[in-house]
Amino acid sequence: MLMGYYRKGHLGRDEPIAFDDCNPITFDLAMRFVYNNVQEFSTVPLACDVCKFAHKWLFPELKQAALNAVRKTKTDADALMVYEMHTLLFERERKQCKKFIVDNTEAVLNSDSWIKAQQSTIVEICKEPVLSLSSEKQLFDALVLWGKANSDSDSNLRLKIDSALKEIRFLTMSVKGFTELCKSNPEILSGDEKFLILSCIANDDPIDMPPGFNKLEKERKPIYPLKYCYNPYSNMREGGFKANRKMNFSFKY
Repeated sequence: MLMGYYRKGHLGRDEPIAFDDCNPITFDLAMRFVYNNVQEFSTVPLACDVCKFAHKWLFPELKQAALNAVRKTKTDADALMVYEMHTLLFERERKQCKKFIVDNTEAVLNSDSWIKAQQSTIVEICKEPVLSLSSEKQLFDALVLWGKANSDSDSNLRLKIDSALKEIRFLTMSVKGFTELCKSNPEILSGDEKFLILSCIANDDPIDMPPGFNKLEKERKPIYPLKYCYNPYSNMREGGFKANRKMNFSFKY
């Protein structure tokens, strides 16, 4: 960077090189590792910042050390931050992190990091076909919370959450549930949108949903594989079981 053909190498001797996307703490931690082999990025936010710095400025050893720190300390509260970092760096680890979010959705939505997530991450989560939630209202409430924390004013709230809002599966709610949701958040949906969605829920028909809104009626709850128990009165053959009259399967979740 300093001596080669990069633009920064042609700056005057006393001209500073600006690291616009790096804060002083991250830079200090990176230099401590590079020159003294001291690893002090013990929290996930610090490790993520150092990892992104190392990726951009081509410090492979520093990058690996930061990644190892992330893997050791990942929790529900840090899942979104780690996911966003891997979106920039590693596709494989990004998928693993997304699976963690899908399997622990309630904890992630209730974590302090939720309101700090990027808008694109919020939209991605709202598009997920399967999430570990007890109801769609949980996702709606979390989306409104994120929107209020990231909007300059109430008038800007709808614009901020619009893309994610249209991924909410309102048709999985009951008439009573949707009505209560509208009463507690009167500013989110317009009068026409409320009427059309409520009509679709009541008629069990998505055809009249407002333009752009999700028309799926299936809940996002994960389908866990069935575990089965069977008694020993069975004959084994190639390709599977051959059941006799005494064979009795009982399926459990």
